[in-house]
Amino acid sequence: DLIVWSSTEFGGLPVMADPQATMWYPLHLLFAGAVEWWSAYVVSAYVVAAVGAAAYAWHISGSRTAALVAGLAWPWSEALADLFPHLAMLHGFAWLPWILFGLEKVAEARRAVWIGVTALWFGCLVLSGHPQVSVYCGYLVGAYAVALWFAGTRDRASAFALAGVFALGALLAAVQIVPTLEASTWIARDQVGFAQFSDSFAKK
Repeated sequence: DLIVWSSTEFGGLPVMADPQATMWYPLHLLFAGAVEWWSAYVVSAYVVAAVGAAAYAWHISGSRTAALVAGLAWPWSEALADLFPHLAMLHGFAWLPWILFGLEKVAEARRAVWIGVTALWFGCLVLSGHPQVSVYCGYLVGAYAVALWFAGTRDRASAFALAGVFALGALLAAVQIVPTLEASTWIARDQVGFAQFSDSFAKK
């Protein structure tokens, strides 16, 4: 169910400010009203991951065998197969190969349609629910975009096209980013450093 506000969850703050509520995530919105929607929601992450990995592998290698192997290996890797109890992380990582594929297409052609579609995939990553996954994947795809630029023509148009993906993607996900940033000023979790975490019982 999609709950906008609750006085008992998330410290009385709007539920939509909690990214793990996936309030605005397209696949959540798609399956929330369906019969057996939870099962479909779980399966959809593996479908997204498989097709995305296959598309990316096929694009960079031109090999159907590589596409088949990647399409099976990524969704059933230990990283994703172990995450089905933690759907926010699972759905986030599922979008990673799609973004890499999109960045490849943007670097090649700089067409507006690929900038928009890749931005949409980046927005889905951010809206999928887990802020840590968004940050980790953000670092990776950001570095990938820089590498593509250095490997390509290194012109200003390419730089703007690649940067436009992230700017537009962040704009699409602003409906989640803005309330989450505002809510973060009211909670203490972001003030816990690694040393405090590693010295606690959380590691046991």
